[in-house]
Amino acid sequence: DTAKELHKNAISGFKSVQTGQVFDSNGGGSNAWFENRLAEYDVVLEDFCAVVGTASPGHKRIWLRNVYTENIAENALTECKNPDAPLVPRYTPCTILDPVPITLCFSGISTVKLQDGNRIPMKDIKIGDRVQVTEDGQFDTVHSFGHYKQ
Repeated sequence: DTAKELHKNAISGFKSVQTGQVFDSNGGGSNAWFENRLAEYDVVLEDFCAVVGTASPGHKRIWLRNVYTENIAENALTECKNPDAPLVPRYTPCTILDPVPITLCFSGISTVKLQDGNRIPMKDIKIGDRVQVTEDGQFDTVHSFGHYKQ
C-alpha cells in the first residue's frame, strides 16, 4: 500500500489500476515460492489463466493474488508435518477430450478438430494450428505444449 500511495500519480492511468485488476505473486506468502519443496509451474499457469479468464472451472488461484482484494498468504500452505509424505499436488486435474479407455490426459491418440474441419491425433498438432476449444465450436491457436512426450 505504501508503494501504491507513493506512485499514485504515475500508475493511476493504467487500466489495470483503474479496474482493480493488479496481481502479484504473494498469494502463497512472500517467501512461499522459495520455501516450498516443489515449484508448481502448472499451478502458476492455471493462476494466470484465471487472471485472464480462461481457467478450469473451480480453480482457485494459489500463487497470484489481486493486490486490491486479497491478503498476502491468503492461500498459504499449511505447515509440513512430514517431509517424507507424498506430495499432494494442488493443480486442477486435466480433462480427457475424447472418451477413450486410457488414464492419461490429452494422450497422443486423443483427437482434436481443426478449424478446417479435419480431425487429427493430438500427437500431430503443431504450434499455430487452430483447434476446437469449446463444445459450441469456438477455435483457438496452439501456442505451446506443456507436457509433450513422444
